[in-house]
Amino acid sequence: MYNDESAYKWLCTLKKVGIVLLTGAATRQGELMRLGHRIGFLRLTFYGPTWQVQDKADANNIAYTTGRLCFHTDYPVLQHPPGVSCIY
Repeated sequence: MYNDESAYKWLCTLKKVGIVLLTGAATRQGELMRLGHRIGFLRLTFYGPTWQVQDKADANNIAYTTGRLCFHTDYPVLQHPPGVSCIY
């Protein structure tokens, strides 16, 4: 969050490999939005600027279960599908 060189290397790896692991990040509320603003911008969707993946009873979507969620593309038919997804 505070070192430009580290952020640049992290972003370059994300672009090249397609996935990166962020370690040492704070787990407090709002930290993911801070990271989004640090590396780019947050696009508002019908879920809002972020979306909480959580376990719900009677879920109608695998994202609301403890089931394995494999790599995937969200909403590829949208004009501007999500570019980066962060899993906390």
